[in-house]
Amino acid sequence: FWTMSDIPEKIENPRIINLSRYFVRIEFDKPRHNGLPILGYDFEIKRPNLEFSVIPSCDDTINNFCEIGNLLPGETYSIRINSENCLGKSIWSPILTFTSLSAPPDPTSNLYLVSVSPYVLHLDWNTGKENGASIISHSVDCDNGNTCLSGTWVRPNFHPCRNTGELRLQSGQDPN
Repeated sequence: FWTMSDIPEKIENPRIINLSRYFVRIEFDKPRHNGLPILGYDFEIKRPNLEFSVIPSCDDTINNFCEIGNLLPGETYSIRINSENCLGKSIWSPILTFTSLSAPPDPTSNLYLVSVSPYVLHLDWNTGKENGASIISHSVDCDNGNTCLSGTWVRPNFHPCRNTGELRLQSGQDPN
């Protein structure tokens, strides 16, 4: 009795085992080899605003997992996997899409004072990258030399890249 060999079957069940802000571990069920040993696996990742590209560190013939680092917090990625024997490559697995976990926002930058009155500071700055979660407030602490003042941020106009507005100080009476 003679059996004809073929390329490996498609990987059917890629799944996330561990996910963080910067790292993901993907596992899968090894496919049927169809008569010839599997020589390796190709993992491809689709990063935000890019096409699929190979993840060279995941070409492994023994393990049925891949650990992928250098992810950006709060971004959506897609992964696909295939296997290869000496006759060729299998078709791609179903695409596995996931979003890395959010992180605290990056620091603000370019903070400067626009104008000042006895009870109001007008400030401007560039907002840091959100890292997967919307920035819902800003906290501003001021030190005038002897007294530490806290304030309530009033944001009359919102712009996605810049914040301008006023800080109303709570340590005095606003004459307005």
